[in-house]
Amino acid sequence: MTRSWLPDVPTGEYWLRRARVPGPMLAGVAAPADGEGNVAVDLKITNGRVAALAPAGSELEGIDVDGGQVWPGLVDAHVHLDKTQIWPRAANLDGTPAGARIATAADRTNWTEDDIRARGSCSRRANVAHRAWALFFLFEKSPTAKLCLRFKSMAA
Repeated sequence: MTRSWLPDVPTGEYWLRRARVPGPMLAGVAAPADGEGNVAVDLKITNGRVAALAPAGSELEGIDVDGGQVWPGLVDAHVHLDKTQIWPRAANLDGTPAGARIATAADRTNWTEDDIRARGSCSRRANVAHRAWALFFLFEKSPTAKLCLRFKSMAA
């Protein structure tokens, strides 16, 4: 049997040592980020929830994740808002990336602020229903101008 790099996760209370957490996920925590925007921390886990943060390397006991990323929950990290939820009016008939580009280009005339807001709201509701912690929307208004929007949705 092949074992994962991650040992059996303990129950109760334990530390995840030398973890990297995306800085935007640490609202209110003043800590330096690396070149990719990640913050190095040790995380105290109690009953499956983050109970405390400490500077990376502070704790000697626990699971050493060796700089691996730790996220607070499910994250839908790559949603192209310009290419999602347009199927009823601009279907990608062959299911290929080229077909998606053609359908998206044909649909651009429908893109208004209200349309984009409605599609974003629908995506957010779907992700909350699936208990996603955060969404990262990408929106390409034209081949040369890109706008990246981040929406955080805390699932109840």
